[in-house]
Amino acid sequence: DPDYGSSNPFVRVKYDGTVEQSPVIMASLTPIWNHMFYLPVRFTDPVIYKDQAYKKNIFPEEMRSKGFLELEIWHWDGVPTEFLGSFRLDLVKTRYGQPVERAICGNATKTKKVANSNEDDADLDKE
Repeated sequence: DPDYGSSNPFVRVKYDGTVEQSPVIMASLTPIWNHMFYLPVRFTDPVIYKDQAYKKNIFPEEMRSKGFLELEIWHWDGVPTEFLGSFRLDLVKTRYGQPVERAICGNATKTKKVANSNEDDADLDKE
């Protein structure tokens, strides 16, 4: 809050369609929430989870499909609240240590370096 030089922050955690919120820490610029969030990890059948082939092959893909764990920090000051910042954590990289490379477009081509037009003009002046 710029009027008082402090903030009333709270955290929103989002994962796999679940949203949870921490308590508000009043008048703090260095909050420590020490709050535990319960985020259920949904499986279709518990018997399948015990299968080692499933854990190795299908489970990582299922984790990828759930997306990122998102943390948002908000300032509570009545209504409306003010956005302070966010962080997105890829649990697949955290759990399996496998980097994922994605391209913006599938058929990207390399471009040739174009000579600087000023250099071409200087060469013409020399002739």
